[in-house]
Amino acid sequence: MKKLLFCLLLIMSFVLFAGCGSSKPAAEGKTNTAPAEVDESLVVINGLEFHLDKEGSFNGLNYIIPSDFAEAEHPVYVQYSYRQEDGVNLLFYRVFAYPGKDITYAINDLGLDANIPLTDGKTDNIEYKVYEEPRDDGGTIHFYFIDHGDTLYTLNFVSKYDIQDFEQKILNSVKF
Repeated sequence: MKKLLFCLLLIMSFVLFAGCGSSKPAAEGKTNTAPAEVDESLVVINGLEFHLDKEGSFNGLNYIIPSDFAEAEHPVYVQYSYRQEDGVNLLFYRVFAYPGKDITYAINDLGLDANIPLTDGKTDNIEYKVYEEPRDDGGTIHFYFIDHGDTLYTLNFVSKYDIQDFEQKILNSVKF
């Protein structure tokens, strides 16, 4: 009987000692690793990764753009584009500047219908009006009109791919 009582006491001692320690329950299946850092400069379009790593500027409008994109400056706009290995354009991004002009002038200059539906929008830095032109392939044609000072700017995005993240990151980077 003494041996049985001794064994029970010994087992209870082990249980008590094993139970001592941290009062916080350990989460099952979790490790103590820090959350992965999110690269805010990264955009993925059609499976291709780009980093918004280059400062761009056109007539007082400043923004970021991937350094991988080709740049072509014209008198009224600057264009950024990327051609995929198969020769197909991934996207065009254009920045137009219309000093001393209004949105009616820009809409006409861009060859758009005078009665296009415009939606208001804003980021932390800018307010804009946007027109989304439908595409047969489900892609993107967006025109963002930004009135700043005496200049109307238009940002134009064209792609047959989903470039919503790219557009939003460009718009969030716009500063004067």
